[in-house]
Amino acid sequence: MAVYGIYVPTARTPTSGLEMESFPSREVTGRCLLERCELGAGGTFWLGDPIHGRNRVWPRPVHQWDDADETGYMRIFLRYAADPVPGLLDTPDEEWLVNPGGKRGIVVRLQWEENPEEIARLARDGVRIIPTAVPPIPAPAARPAPRRPYPPTRTRAPRVREQVPALVAPPMPPVCETCFQVRSPTSGCGCPGTGTELVVEIQRPTREGFQQCEGCGKAVSAYARCGCS
Repeated sequence: MAVYGIYVPTARTPTSGLEMESFPSREVTGRCLLERCELGAGGTFWLGDPIHGRNRVWPRPVHQWDDADETGYMRIFLRYAADPVPGLLDTPDEEWLVNPGGKRGIVVRLQWEENPEEIARLARDGVRIIPTAVPPIPAPAARPAPRRPYPPTRTRAPRVREQVPALVAPPMPPVCETCFQVRSPTSGCGCPGTGTELVVEIQRPTREGFQQCEGCGKAVSAYARCGCS
């Protein structure tokens, strides 16, 4: 697919001296449009250039457009290799604009629509374009295609850690500061005079058939005797 184009440096004021160019690819055409809209100059691919065709020379010859601004656009003609070169006043196939974005802008490709208020005439030095009173507004930015949802992935269940009860050390028993022995709650430590006297009351059970000896005070059975003589 051959790409032919006519660069219109501005859409605000009339401009003339426009010629047909043959670009090697669409990518090169887009870069040339961005460069020209930003700098007002750039490499050219004129059809009548003697270095066009097989005898390619790099870098390309540079041309400067004095009336170039950010409203510049291209009239694009798409042809097959066997098709003839389009004429300067033929109906273009597409219109390429530059929208704000990125470092230099974003190239937007639109289908060509006839504008009866814009006049294109053939002059001695090339094509003369008389634009409309109002310059074209930037083309709407294309919305990015929605991303395809990723397939569901397996999720691991959160690992629950077992709570290990904290080991609490038992309280230290009281130690005597003199003999360094553990003080017993009933007998105290080893120091003299620190023992604790315990009073234990022993109550003997009273049962039927038992009698208490008046001499020794023991409870003896009615069928037995105590130790008294």
